[in-house]
Amino acid sequence: MFSSISHQVWDRIAPGLASQFDAPYTVSTIAPRPLLILNGEDDPRCPIDGLKIPELNARKAWEETNCPQNFKLIAQPGIGHQMTPLMVKEASDWFDRFLKSTITSA
Repeated sequence: MFSSISHQVWDRIAPGLASQFDAPYTVSTIAPRPLLILNGEDDPRCPIDGLKIPELNARKAWEETNCPQNFKLIAQPGIGHQMTPLMVKEASDWFDRFLKSTITSA
């Protein structure tokens, strides 16, 4: 069971998804593949409290697959619903780390 804040997050992202597909628990099914989540800590569209259960479940799943380095969540303090230079850098570094070698070896 997850909090009403979690429901609010998922209802904003995809109405009905939380009640029909148990969305906060599906993030962990991505493991062990790489997943980076970038969020503003003060994002009113995706409140940080709504990420607590998905993050806990995800961390557990990536630990169980012996790939904890493949999951990362960054909630940038003082930021709302926007992309910042820090987030762009983190995303670029993530892509370089996990995608660059697959593209150059293809």
